[in-house]
Amino acid sequence: MDSQPQPITPPETPKTNILVWLVGGVIILGVGIGIGLFFGKQLYSQNTAQINSYDQCVTAKGSSIQESYPGTCVTTDGRSFVQPLTDEEKNKLLTDPAAITNWRTYTNSTFGFSLQYPPAWKITTDLKPEGAQFINEKPVVLIHDDQLRSDPDVGPNSTYPSHYVGISTLASSKTLQEFLNSVVLVFSPEVQKDTREFMNQKALTINRTPAVSFVEPGMGGRGRLIAVSNGRHIVLFSFPYQLGYEKDDNFTQDKYYTQILSTFKFVDRLSSVSKWQGYDYLENEVYTTNNWLDFQGKKGNIHYIFNFPWNWEKTNSVFLDENGAKVAELSPGGVETKPGQICFDKSDVSATESRVKIISTTPITINSLTGVLQVQEVQYEGGGGGKYTGIWYPNVYCLQKGDKAFVMTFYETSLNSGKQSLFEEILATFDFVN
Repeated sequence: MDSQPQPITPPETPKTNILVWLVGGVIILGVGIGIGLFFGKQLYSQNTAQINSYDQCVTAKGSSIQESYPGTCVTTDGRSFVQPLTDEEKNKLLTDPAAITNWRTYTNSTFGFSLQYPPAWKITTDLKPEGAQFINEKPVVLIHDDQLRSDPDVGPNSTYPSHYVGISTLASSKTLQEFLNSVVLVFSPEVQKDTREFMNQKALTINRTPAVSFVEPGMGGRGRLIAVSNGRHIVLFSFPYQLGYEKDDNFTQDKYYTQILSTFKFVDRLSSVSKWQGYDYLENEVYTTNNWLDFQGKKGNIHYIFNFPWNWEKTNSVFLDENGAKVAELSPGGVETKPGQICFDKSDVSATESRVKIISTTPITINSLTGVLQVQEVQYEGGGGGKYTGIWYPNVYCLQKGDKAFVMTFYETSLNSGKQSLFEEILATFDFVN
């Protein structure tokens, strides 16, 4: 019988060889991915590093544009750039600081300070500025424009002023450094060192008053804040985050905000208000006027109160200092206004009195009352013989609430003598009694 051919069986591949190939493939694939990610990151970093302006950010892939004015562009690595405006656009957006003589004045009698702001801006007390989370003793004040921007960090569909100065206050005798130390102590001990470094404190001077700027730490921190103290009160300023206040150089380059802060001043108390004399007056006669120059009396009642220095003496409607010099007077005091009538709206004393020159007319806000301060230059008979050789400077204040106004004049013997802070300190104690 012929022998049958045997089938040829291929040799088996060892299992260990398959495992080696699998491991080697995974390693090669991993190295390839790593190299790709490395060079991709380098290319990404180079591309994002080349973005140095708003226009470049807008055209860059992945950037997002926030709904605000001016517009804000945010890169994929988190950097933000604000849309540049022309000089004409800036003038429409904010009042030119050169016209500061027409700015309004905000005075806070409780904490003893004042500052000026553009006449088109408003004061609001029911909004919380971004930042300022460490001073909560008193309600914050917001001085702002009417330009609104969306702010998803505040809440869904919420809007917020595009430009503002937020003000928070705290009654404290702490130094600024002690105050900042208390901010750091809010955090756990293990992160306090890093928190202090993150705050990046910078010493400043605001209108000759020592101050300090710092980056607000914590989850709620939104940018650079500025604190100032007079040893009794701490005032904290906050600013819009989207304008880039996390850096000192951005802040100092913004002329509008530095101009507002340059008008800040603490009101020096020449005497403790608690020791001042109180004046509580219920008039049986009220005054009306058509031009704020001539006043007519009629039966009626306006009840008001205010304090004045203990060393002043009141004689009828005139106030004299300790030397017997006339320093103030009610001119005429309480006024009943007509519908639509506002302080000094039809007043031009210089047109009827050749000896009177109007130096300035400034809108003011003292506590909850709005009004006008008019500074005049007046010639008076100082040398005898009917010759008007003397000059003094009446500061005529008019404060208004509803259909009531109060007009009082304070006198300076030289312009900008520094007494205006005392005048406003007195008027900060004024109020109508309902």
